[in-house]
Amino acid sequence: MTVILEARGVKKEFPSAGDSVIEVLSCVDLAIGAGEVVAIVGASGTGKSTLLHLLGALDVPTSGEILIDGNPLEPGDRLVAVVGPGELFLEGALDHNLGALRDEPPDRAARGAARDACGLDEVAEDLAGRPLAVDGSPLQIHHRLLVLAARVLVSHYRVVVAVDPAPWVDLRRKDVWRAALVRASVGRTSIWITNDPELADRADYVHELVDGALRSN
Repeated sequence: MTVILEARGVKKEFPSAGDSVIEVLSCVDLAIGAGEVVAIVGASGTGKSTLLHLLGALDVPTSGEILIDGNPLEPGDRLVAVVGPGELFLEGALDHNLGALRDEPPDRAARGAARDACGLDEVAEDLAGRPLAVDGSPLQIHHRLLVLAARVLVSHYRVVVAVDPAPWVDLRRKDVWRAALVRASVGRTSIWITNDPELADRADYVHELVDGALRSN
């Protein structure tokens, strides 16, 4: 197996009152091969969001390292596509945002494929011609996530980390989201951070985050 994304002894602490610290991740070890999909599950407050930020190069570990193709991942590296609440958008039209992870805009065929795969017709209807703001407004959270998945789909990124923010408004939207995420992950090394057992069942491997470390299920 060719390892694409690897975490070695990753630990993350945050300062607390006085000189004390709060340890969120104690020792995370993970190796994911090319094209593999790993689901990470765990109770609320176990550090899943913290791990997302580390794997997406949005933060740095207190100790240990994260590597892409054997090279340390540094803050700001554009090597991992992140799909999750809080990700920034490009100000402007929906089609403009589909090129956010590319050096050049996707062609019409690519945009059409992304719209079909990620249910963007409903998103366009919700927008009703209004531009997107940097925070993704005026879209609702489930529509923002569909746009984020779509721009991964048309990108050249080989690694994607996605967080599944349950609960959902209704089952139909949940199914559309699952389908969009699965489609965007095809051929990519992917991590899904989720508490949705049906989504986790579609991954190649499932790990549970417990007491700051990963356990294989």
